[in-house]
Amino acid sequence: MSLALLHLVSEQTMQNLLPLLALKPETVVQVRSRDDRFHQAAENLKRAVAAVSNTPSYRGWAPEFFEVVIDEASPSTDRTRRKVGEALSLWPGAVVNLTGGTKPMCIGAYLAAEYQREPVLYCDTQERRFVSLNERCPLPNLPSFDEIAASLNVETVMAAHGRGADRWHSKVPSAALKTFGSRAAAIRSTANPKEFKQLIHALRKHFRPEGKYLPKVGPLVADTALKTDYFAAAARAGLLARTENGLPELRQATGRAVKPGPVPAAYLPPRQSKKHNEKLHKLLDGLWLELHVLDLLQNNPRFHDPRWSVEPAGTEGDFGETDILCLDRLKAGLLLASCKSIAPGLEHFEALRRRSELFGGSHTQAVLCIFYPPDNEAECRRWAKSLNVKGLVGEADIAAFFTGVHTSSAIH
Repeated sequence: MSLALLHLVSEQTMQNLLPLLALKPETVVQVRSRDDRFHQAAENLKRAVAAVSNTPSYRGWAPEFFEVVIDEASPSTDRTRRKVGEALSLWPGAVVNLTGGTKPMCIGAYLAAEYQREPVLYCDTQERRFVSLNERCPLPNLPSFDEIAASLNVETVMAAHGRGADRWHSKVPSAALKTFGSRAAAIRSTANPKEFKQLIHALRKHFRPEGKYLPKVGPLVADTALKTDYFAAAARAGLLARTENGLPELRQATGRAVKPGPVPAAYLPPRQSKKHNEKLHKLLDGLWLELHVLDLLQNNPRFHDPRWSVEPAGTEGDFGETDILCLDRLKAGLLLASCKSIAPGLEHFEALRRRSELFGGSHTQAVLCIFYPPDNEAECRRWAKSLNVKGLVGEADIAAFFTGVHTSSAIH
């Protein structure tokens, strides 16, 4: 006999999705109230199954979905009991997942399942386990919660929350770019903070002398040890090209005669236009931190399916660019990371929390990586704690979190 799953539809769809993936039923009965929000949540679950069916573990799995509507805005226990009982008469032997819905709905569904002696399941995301609630009728053998959580990917979780693959896209950085990110972070960690900030200021003035990007810029002259290391690292990533003859470039850059002696190396962008210079400047100015974090988390099995520079597809998007998005297997949900060289204001903490819930509901973890320890660190700690954002300050905290070795100085 084919397996059926009956669940109460919730807007927090992970508690519906995880048991669905564990059971892999041939039939899914979605019981919901008449509110259109829950119709949309039911549709999102169908899209999530379509997305996960493209992965090796679920390839070819295509359950049939049925929707049962309780014609009340907030269904009572008795109305839910009767409606679920009717559905179980049509699909005898169905596993009943009580995790979604209101408390009266859960009680009503439990009473119906117990009366008809059907197995009852509760998805405990806090304790990371699937719980049987009907001793007289045990659940089928199920994979572990951790095994199911490990099978998720970003596309499936996004689809479960109403953002299918047609609504967003991401970029794939080259290995050379990720190496540059880590090298830039290492250079910054050992550099004099004041000197590095001067370098960043000089780059901004070089690419945007009057607040606008230029179609063509002059050479970047490596006239200090810091610039030599930084520009050479960028050149190895293909971001800059070292010129053959540094003397004319140095004269052009400084506007003065050059004293005899060794001539510093000079670097130019391989391609120049406003668009290319803007992209290059952003990489040199601060995007290296995103690349560094991306490189760190890809070496930790806790984090899966990392996506960089996530943006809405087309012009109708309801969110802006997101630095990093990945699956956090430890939390069985998404992790959204924002990377900043300096501490942002309160509004960024708030926007990060809102976007994390937009992407993956309450199971999404929002992480803010701040490379330079801010003067208002205590205030940032309060903001992070009140908004449930994980704050990481400085290279040590960032590396510790994403490599799995935690320190006590992170903002919680």
